Amino acid sequence: MTPMDPILVAYDGSVNAQRAAALARSVASVSGAHTILAWAVAPSDLAWELNADNYARVTREGTAMLAAEASKFSTPVSTRLLDGESGSALIAAAEESRAGLVLLGTRGRGRLEALLLGSVTRQLMEGCSRPTLAVHDRSSIGKIVAAVDRGENAPTVVKIAATLAQATGAQLILATAINVDRAVVERPTSFGLPAELWADAVKLYADRCFGPLREHAPGAVERVLYGEPTDELTRLMKLESADLLVAGRRGASGAAPGDWYSVVTGLAASGPHSTLAV
Repeated sequence: MTPMDPILVAYDGSVNAQRAAALARSVASVSGAHTILAWAVAPSDLAWELNADNYARVTREGTAMLAAEASKFSTPVSTRLLDGESGSALIAAAEESRAGLVLLGTRGRGRLEALLLGSVTRQLMEGCSRPTLAVHDRSSIGKIVAAVDRGENAPTVVKIAATLAQATGAQLILATAINVDRAVVERPTSFGLPAELWADAVKLYADRCFGPLREHAPGAVERVLYGEPTDELTRLMKLESADLLVAGRRGASGAAPGDWYSVVTGLAASGPHSTLAV
C-alpha cells in the first residue's frame, strides 16, 4: 500500500465501526495513507427529505459523530456524508476515491442495523473492486492468514496482509492448497508415488507459489494445505485461532468466485474472524 492509497472507513459509531477506525489509524501510521471516514444514509432515512428540520438535525449529529472520531487521528483524515442506499453509496465512494483499503464493521448499532450492515458487508465484499475488510468482534489482530495461489493478484494480497501485520504486530501466515486426497499425502507409496518424488513435487509447488511473494513478506510462515481448499483453509483458521483472513477475489484461473473467494464471502459477516477480500 502506498501513501497515495486512501483508506475508506464506513463509520456509524457502533463498536465494530470504532474497531475499524482504530485499525485504520494503525494502518495509516505505517503506510502514510489518508483516511476517509464516511457515514452512509440508510434506505429508511430517505423519508427525512420530507422533513427538512429532521434531516438537518440528523445530518448535524452525523457530522459531529464523524468529527469526534476524526479527532483521534494523528494522520491526514477527512469526513464524508453519503446520500443513498448504504451499500451502493459506499461502493461508489470507494471506487471514486480509488481506496487502497475499505474498512467496515460486521454489526451496526442495533438489531435492525446489524441485519442491514450484514447485508451491506456482503454487498461490498462481492460488489466493490477495492480491497474490503470486514471487521468482526475480536478486539485485536494477533494472527493473519493470507490465502494465496499463483494468481496475478497474489502479490497484492500479500503486500496488504504484510502492511496489516506491520500495523498490528500480528504474525503473518501464507497459505496455499493442493487439491489432492489426504491419503495420497500421508501414504504416497500406496498410490504408486515414490515418497521422495512426491516430496520434491510439493517443494517445487511451494517454491513456485511462495517464491515470488517472499520479498513482500519476509519472515512469514508458509503453509501448504492438502485437500479441498475451502475446507482446509477453514480448518487452518480454526487451528491457528487466526483473527484475520486475507484472500483474493480471483484465483489463478481468473474466474470469480474462486476457491478462496467462496470462503471470503461465506465467512465475512458470520465468521469468528475479520475478513479482507482483495
